[in-house]
Amino acid sequence: MPDFMNGFVGNVKWFSSGNTAPSYQGNVFRSVKAHMDYLLNHDVVDASFQKEDRKRIIDELKQYQTRYDARVAGKFFMSLPNDFDLSNIKNFIAEVLPEPVSFEYVVHRSMNKDEQENLHVHVILHPVNQETGKKLRWGKKELSQLHKNYKQALQDRGYNLVTHTDKGEEPSIHMGQKAHYDPVAQEYLQINRELGELERKEEQAMQEVEIPKEAKEKYKKLDRKQRQTFWEIWDEVKKKLNAYPDIETGNIILDLFILLIEWILDSKDQDEYWKEFERQVRQSELNELKKLPPEAVLEKLGIEYKKQGDAYIFRAPYRQDRDPSCRIEPSRYGDWHWVDFGTNQRGTYIDLLLACGYSYKQALNLLRKVRKTLDKAEAGQRSQKPFATPSASAPPKNQTNQTRHGEKEALDVEAKPAKEVFEVVQYIQKERGYTELPDWLNYYKVEKDGKTYTGYGTQAVNGSIHLRFLGDASFKELCVGSSSYTHIKQGNTGTVYVCEGVHDAIALWSYGVKNDDIVILNGVGNAKQVLNAIANYREIIIATDMDKAGQEATQLIAQNLRPNQKAFRLKTVTKDVDEEWRSGNRPVLQPINPDKYWER
Repeated sequence: MPDFMNGFVGNVKWFSSGNTAPSYQGNVFRSVKAHMDYLLNHDVVDASFQKEDRKRIIDELKQYQTRYDARVAGKFFMSLPNDFDLSNIKNFIAEVLPEPVSFEYVVHRSMNKDEQENLHVHVILHPVNQETGKKLRWGKKELSQLHKNYKQALQDRGYNLVTHTDKGEEPSIHMGQKAHYDPVAQEYLQINRELGELERKEEQAMQEVEIPKEAKEKYKKLDRKQRQTFWEIWDEVKKKLNAYPDIETGNIILDLFILLIEWILDSKDQDEYWKEFERQVRQSELNELKKLPPEAVLEKLGIEYKKQGDAYIFRAPYRQDRDPSCRIEPSRYGDWHWVDFGTNQRGTYIDLLLACGYSYKQALNLLRKVRKTLDKAEAGQRSQKPFATPSASAPPKNQTNQTRHGEKEALDVEAKPAKEVFEVVQYIQKERGYTELPDWLNYYKVEKDGKTYTGYGTQAVNGSIHLRFLGDASFKELCVGSSSYTHIKQGNTGTVYVCEGVHDAIALWSYGVKNDDIVILNGVGNAKQVLNAIANYREIIIATDMDKAGQEATQLIAQNLRPNQKAFRLKTVTKDVDEEWRSGNRPVLQPINPDKYWER
C-alpha cells in the first residue's frame, strides 16, 4: 500500500452574514459567489459546476437563510494523491462527510510543503442534512469523524495516510491563519476585493446603458484582468464624453461600449480605440447638425424661402437664379437634404454652405451657432415664468407679418401653471375626472389681432398656442397661430410617447408617464412634422386614437423610424387614451410589427 505523505483535511468554515468581510457590505451571497469565482479562476482539474451554474447555486442557498440561523453554506478542503482516480471523487467526498449533505466541489493541482504535487479538493456544503432537513450542528465530534472518514476512505482505495504528526513534525499552518502576512493569501483577498468592485461597476453600467444580449455574451468572454482594463478605459470614455456638452452623446454610448469589448478581446492598440472614439463623437455631431430646422439655417444666412409641403424652396444665393431652383426636403432618417436643380448640386447643410463660399470649418462653426441659438430659445421656453410676457420682435424687412410654417409666432402671451387656477382645476375635474394636473399644462391669456383668448393648453414648438376653452362655448378648442406639435420634455431622452391631444397627454401623465418625454400632435395632420423631433429616441410609443386617422398616423410614424429604433402601439378599448382613463381601463403596450409598417 503506497504512502500518501502529509495528506490533510482543513477546518470547516461557515458562510453567514455575521462573519462576512466588510468588502462584501454584509452580503453573504456575494461572499459565496466571490469564493466560487476564485476557485474557478485557477487551474481547474475537475469541478461539479461552471460559471453559468453560480446563479442556480446561490438561489438554492438562499432558502437556508433564516432569522434564527444565518448560515447559508460551509466550505473546507482536503488533499489527495496526484494519481487519485477523479471519476470516483464524488463518492469519496460523500464517504468523508459525517452526515448526508449536498455539496459542490472544485479540484486543483498544487505543491505541498515537501514540493510534491498533490490534488486539492475544495468542497462547498449545503448547511442541512439531506434526510432530516435540519441545519448542521457540527462540533468536535463531527469534525473528528470527518478526519477519521477521510483516513478510512483513503485506506479503502489503497493509500496509507502519513501526516506531519506521524513523522514527528510540526503541523502545517492553515492558509486562513496566516492571511495577514502570507503573499498567496493576500493575493486571494485582493482578488476578492477587485471582483466585488467589478460587480458594482457592472451593475451601474447595466443601468446606464441598455446592453443587448449579444454584447453581454461578448463581455462574458473577458477574463478578470481584461474586465479591469475595460472599466478603467470606460471611466475615461465617460469623462471624455462629458467634455462635449453640446453634443447628444447618448446615441453613441452603446456603440462605444460594444466597440471597447471587441477591442479588448482582439488585444488591439488603445490609441486606435481613442481615434475611433473621436471619429464617432464627431460623426454624432454632424448627424445632429443635419437635423437642424431648415428655417433656422436659412434665416441665419438671410435667405428668403417658401414652404411647399414638407420642403423649403428658395433662390440659389451663390448664382443668378430668377426662379427658385433650390430645395431642402426631409429624408426618412430625420435629417434634411439640399438640392440645386439648376446645377444638380446636392448634399447636406455643409454642402450648401460650401457652395455659398464658406470653408468647411466656417460652415461647421455657423451650424454650431445655429444649434446654440435654438438650444437657448428652447431653454428659455422651458423656464417661462408665470404671466411672463415675451417681447415680440418685429418681422425682418421685406417680409410680411404673415407667419410661415416653422417660424416663431409673434403673440402677446400671458401664462401660468393651470393647477394654480381654481377654475381650470374645477372644470377639468368635473368634465374629465383628473384630480391632479401636470406642471407643463398652462393657463393662457393670448392677444392677437385685437382679440383676447383664454383657456388651458400647451405651446407648440413654433410658438403657437393650442387652447381648450372653459364652460359651455359653442366650440371647445382653438389654435392661436399656425398649428404645430408640442414637445414636452420630462427628463428621459430615451423614450417618447406620441399622442393626438392635450387630454391624451394628461391621461398618459396620470397613468404614470412622468419621466419620459411626450409629443402632442395637436391633430394627426402634424404627424409628418414630428419625425425629426423623435429621430433620436430609442423607443417610440405611439398613443394616437384607435380610429382610422389615428391608425394612419401610426403607420406614417412607424414607416419613417430608423432601423435601430423600437416602436410600440398603446392600444385602448375605447377611442383614445383620455377615454380609456375615464373608463377606468388600462391600455395595453404592444410591439409594432416591422413587416406590417416598416421596410428596412
